[in-house]
Amino acid sequence: MRQKKWTVTFLAGAIALSDGLLFGVHNISAQIPANQRQLDPLRRCNYGRNNELKPYGDIGASWQALGGEQSPLGCPITPEINTTDGPGRIQSFQFGQMSWSGPKGLGNHPVLIAYQAGNAIEVIWAGTQPFNYDFWIVRTDSNGVNLEQKDIKTTRVDGWYVYRNTVPGQNYSFIVEGCDEVGILGEGGQAECRQGWMNRVAVTTQANNPKKTSATLPDPPKRGESCFINPKCIADVVKEAASVVSAVAKAIAAL
Repeated sequence: MRQKKWTVTFLAGAIALSDGLLFGVHNISAQIPANQRQLDPLRRCNYGRNNELKPYGDIGASWQALGGEQSPLGCPITPEINTTDGPGRIQSFQFGQMSWSGPKGLGNHPVLIAYQAGNAIEVIWAGTQPFNYDFWIVRTDSNGVNLEQKDIKTTRVDGWYVYRNTVPGQNYSFIVEGCDEVGILGEGGQAECRQGWMNRVAVTTQANNPKKTSATLPDPPKRGESCFINPKCIADVVKEAASVVSAVAKAIAAL
């Protein structure tokens, strides 16, 4: 099989430094004041009277690492709140959402991010240390219905995914889980997934997204592809992939 090569390009000034809100079936977008739902992306963010919308902690550091107000997420439109999935927090932005997951075992604190990029949604995650994994499972749902589930290979502690050909106005949610190979390697083989799913993030796509007009991240290699039998191919992919999420990973590690 011909080896594939993935090339990463970046949103200028954002990933180069690296409204619908759905938790399962709980849509809380109606709780967002109307004057906060339609922030002008060309203006500075409105953080509310008491800065209650300003991102902080793991979410704030990750948002700043992606470019802050100029990031593909845009401005925050809700405060950081508890998730309904499990221990952790979540915050909604103009064009996406970010969560962090509480300890599930030995104290990992991963961040999961999703934002609209034209007619696609780009998903990135980082901060699983001290855990590391052979591959990742990415599940995409819409309004409680599973659309797809993919096994992919990126780095052992972080990664990315691109869901393409979205429909404007539809809500898409994502969960990610790290797993290790058991026995026979590759797609369809057994796996051990010890720490469970990261807390879900969701994006309701808009007809026009002025922050990022098209997806620039590549499709990640699938679990079991021949690339991962070739050490040089592995090194090339990891080197390129690392630049996508390294800013977020470094920001989390610095906390």
